[in-house]
Amino acid sequence: MTAALVATPSSADSIQPYLIGRGIADVTGPLVGVQFWGFGRPDQIGEGLHIRLRSRAFIIAQKTDPVRRLVFVSVDLGSVDHHIALEVVERLRQRFGTLYSMDNVIISATHPSAGPRSHWHSRTDTGLNAASIPPHFEAIPAGITASVVQAHDLQPISVLINTGQVTDAGANRSSGFAYPGEPARERGFVSPATPTRR
Repeated sequence: MTAALVATPSSADSIQPYLIGRGIADVTGPLVGVQFWGFGRPDQIGEGLHIRLRSRAFIIAQKTDPVRRLVFVSVDLGSVDHHIALEVVERLRQRFGTLYSMDNVIISATHPSAGPRSHWHSRTDTGLNAASIPPHFEAIPAGITASVVQAHDLQPISVLINTGQVTDAGANRSSGFAYPGEPARERGFVSPATPTRR
């Protein structure tokens, strides 16, 4: 099942009972010297910029109750730890009061293995994070907050829902090489994509 949010201004509440806000901001931190996510190899260190990392925020509310909102953020990071969410919510509280909180703000990571790490405060002792780099951490809640601030301005939308099977839309990066090594019973569930090297 898929859902699409289509912004089409209208005064007919019966047709468009929802409001949505959208925002995007940069969360790219230092470009050089930050260890990549990957497998924690010490030789995977940033030496420049390939593409910038973004935070994409969506805020949804019903027209009948625009104060009661749900915030969903998708950010180009390997993971989002709790202290990042706490920092974002605190920055939003300073700007908007109690409108946004841990009860209605969801922050999700896209999990790029080629993205940077060193933004945790809690995992340095486990060897999972390399060193903690404050400028890298600062770029993340600052960018996430900026994307939510952009999305704060809500507009009428229509929510369209469709059902059906989606085929040939994508493949897991390991489906062509690693997956064939799985037991036959497991492989019987899925037909892996044709192997392609990038």
